[in-house]
Amino acid sequence: AGVFDGRTFDHRGTEQKLAGPSVRRIVETSDGALWFCCDRWPDPGRTGGLTQLKGGRFRTYGMAEGLPSDHLLNLFEQSSGRIIALTAGGPAVREGEGWIPLRDEGYPPNDHTWDMQEAPGGLVFAQGGAATLVQQGGRWRACLRTTDGASAPLHVTRDGSVLVASADRQSVLSISRWDGNAFRQVLNEAPSQGTDSRVIRQAPD
Repeated sequence: AGVFDGRTFDHRGTEQKLAGPSVRRIVETSDGALWFCCDRWPDPGRTGGLTQLKGGRFRTYGMAEGLPSDHLLNLFEQSSGRIIALTAGGPAVREGEGWIPLRDEGYPPNDHTWDMQEAPGGLVFAQGGAATLVQQGGRWRACLRTTDGASAPLHVTRDGSVLVASADRQSVLSISRWDGNAFRQVLNEAPSQGTDSRVIRQAPD
């Protein structure tokens, strides 16, 4: 990982300081720290994990610090300050200098959660392995089921809308919007041609 100045790419000394050889996500938390979510690809003989860069210092967390897996998919910070690491073995919550498995009521154990986002008002949505989940009243529930292992990427737009993109059995990619209780389809897009969408984001325009 590093910084591109328009001409050259400066690794900033990260070659030997990150948790693993593949950086899947870089996430900045409210304290200004950068978190590098790493996994083992393409060398299964190496380890993965989560590396924090704060104040010029690197610190790496792995299974020895309580992470369920060293294959990191993402990292999420709630407005409450709670930090959740999303691993291939399930989410984990930061506690002190370690991590404990997410034990929220209603959350599927060991879920392969790809992403979490918070909407205005504090509702938290999760892009889980088998369903899109929402946390309401302190409890999680499924609000959109997915099929055949397909992912349903979600995004909270700048105006506060919560959208998901999902493919049906005919492989047509659809966009649905959260109406306060469930996701309702608002747009059919082109056939997805067998692709598995993982992330959607709003462009500057």
